[in-house]
Amino acid sequence: MQQLSTGKRINSSIDDAAGLAIAARMTENIKGLDQAIRNAGDGIALIQVAEGATNEITNMLQRMSELAVQSSNATISIAQRGFLNEEFQQLKQEIIRIADSHEWNGFPILKGKFSSGENRQVQSEELMPAIKWSTRSITQTESAQVEFKPLNPGQSVTVAGLTYTARTINSAQDVAKAFANLKPNTSSKDIPIGNTLKGDFSGTLVGFGSDAQTAISTIENRQFPTYIEFFDRNRSGEKITLKEDAVANIANGKISILKGQMYLGDGSNANLIGQINPAFDGSNGVIRFSYVRGFSNFNFDLGANGDTNINGWSATNDRIKLDGSSMLAGYPTLTDTTTANGGLEASALTSGSYSVSLSNDTPSGQGLSVKLTSSLSGVVNTPAGIGGVVHGPALTSNSSVPLNAGDSISFDWKAAGGGDAYDVVAYLLDTQTGNSELLLNKTGSAPGTTGFSTAWTTQNHTIAKSGNYKFVFVSGSWDATGGRAAGATLNIDNINIQANSPFVFSDSQLQSIQSKFEFTEQYLEAGKTIFTNQTLKGNVNELWVSANANPALDNTAQFEFRVGHKKDQIIRLNIANFGKDGDITGSITSDKFATHILTFEASNQVMKNINVCLDQISIARANMGAVINRLEHVLDNLSNAVVNSKASRSQIEDADYAKASTLLAQTQIKQQAATAVLAQANLSSDMVLKLLNN
Repeated sequence: MQQLSTGKRINSSIDDAAGLAIAARMTENIKGLDQAIRNAGDGIALIQVAEGATNEITNMLQRMSELAVQSSNATISIAQRGFLNEEFQQLKQEIIRIADSHEWNGFPILKGKFSSGENRQVQSEELMPAIKWSTRSITQTESAQVEFKPLNPGQSVTVAGLTYTARTINSAQDVAKAFANLKPNTSSKDIPIGNTLKGDFSGTLVGFGSDAQTAISTIENRQFPTYIEFFDRNRSGEKITLKEDAVANIANGKISILKGQMYLGDGSNANLIGQINPAFDGSNGVIRFSYVRGFSNFNFDLGANGDTNINGWSATNDRIKLDGSSMLAGYPTLTDTTTANGGLEASALTSGSYSVSLSNDTPSGQGLSVKLTSSLSGVVNTPAGIGGVVHGPALTSNSSVPLNAGDSISFDWKAAGGGDAYDVVAYLLDTQTGNSELLLNKTGSAPGTTGFSTAWTTQNHTIAKSGNYKFVFVSGSWDATGGRAAGATLNIDNINIQANSPFVFSDSQLQSIQSKFEFTEQYLEAGKTIFTNQTLKGNVNELWVSANANPALDNTAQFEFRVGHKKDQIIRLNIANFGKDGDITGSITSDKFATHILTFEASNQVMKNINVCLDQISIARANMGAVINRLEHVLDNLSNAVVNSKASRSQIEDADYAKASTLLAQTQIKQQAATAVLAQANLSSDMVLKLLNN
């Protein structure tokens, strides 16, 4: 009767102790699943609210792009561009308003805010792994690494006696930056405000023997025939910027970087050897220097026709003996052993006139070339009867150029006799060794012959030996007619250097280049700090404090939808920041950018930024849609689980009405039969007594 009246087979532990425990656990599971179904439904509703707003933001951005395209057209006047900008600004403000005011259950969902947070002390033992070997790009040291975790408001972490407690959401890199650049034995009250922007310190940093410094030594390099690039595979995509030098260092072997160009000192000059490739300027995590083998005024176009002061060059307007007895650029000249008809340097001459000037005679008919001219008389032939040779003037580059074996050189030249045949020479002079490498050695023939002059010709040369070279050009003449008169001209133009082999940097030069790099905090993925700790182990030089790479955490809203009663039954969704300075639309709405369409340049930039925004919104919306679909599957699965769980529980604790009714009927029939038999027995005894009385 109790089972039939309550509908339960188990009404107390007396009925079925084990079954009661099983049913209680299943009831708890079913209630959790029921709530999880409601949670999933709420999650779908929240995401749909957010997704609907992003759809409207997309529509507005598309209209803003349309306005920017219209504004960038040449048919629009300045005043009309202003009218278009009015609508553009209103749309921008509406995007900001939607992002700021869009809420679900009272909290913003498009401003990169957390929906909730759980405070917990992060123990230092969670952060301190065992010491391990770490190989650097140049040297090897034994290192230990500490990885910080993201912190919610109120959570804290302790390293070496110094505790950091988050006031707001902290990404892992935020925590790392908080500890960065702290000196040993620094008390919390002495920590710079820049390290405490998102949290508070307590305690004192202890156990370290030297200053913490920003880690940069993990940068690696790759060298190719035409460039060298630097990167950190542990911080891929992180922006690298340059701490440029104030001036280029002329000291021998010293590397300087100035205005995106790399210079190498040779003791007297700083020579350009590379420049940043605009496609790899560090903004994408790779900074590349394309090799430049060049120097000032390599094509002689600086100046005017007739100028005798040649920018970037030094002229020697005198006789130059190419027998090792004359000096050019601080070293003896090479020896010219290929003069015409075996002639040697003339033993004497009566007079000579030498000049170097710019000329408008060029291979292309445009620009300028340099012309070296001589006019001689009274040349004494050496030996007798064979035309004597007189060289001069000469032109030497002021800057030296680092060249490697295999690099290619070309230049245009032409020569012509004057009073007699020409004899011209060009060579490279290694400023560090005095060695020379011949580029050009040509002689002409007497007046009236075919070889008296040349047309413009390109001379090509492949470098045989690496060195730090200056260019030397020497004009000259020889007495081809025996008349003791001579003179000639040499024109040079369009010096071109093609690097076909990588530049050879020493370890100290590579370290010097890397010391000029720094990581931009805006893009920091794994902020690192080096400490020297004498207490860990005698040969441990560096303790690394590094953050987990999590660049998006600080600027996104983290939502956790619990879809089960177990600890790990959570579906997470990060909704990026659509606010004024957020990651998604910040390039259009932030005051940091030129977010107007009043000029051609601004309109073009806006179009580019809008395309980026739309791509990012598409990614965000795709993520939202994927989570909605997942939650809908969760709802189906949970509903099925609840139905089946209730059926299972029913079999355990619910009463079997058919069985219980049968048992009740049997009991009642037996009771009624017994009562009838007893009544009949009592009736029989009464009849016997009546008969006896009669």
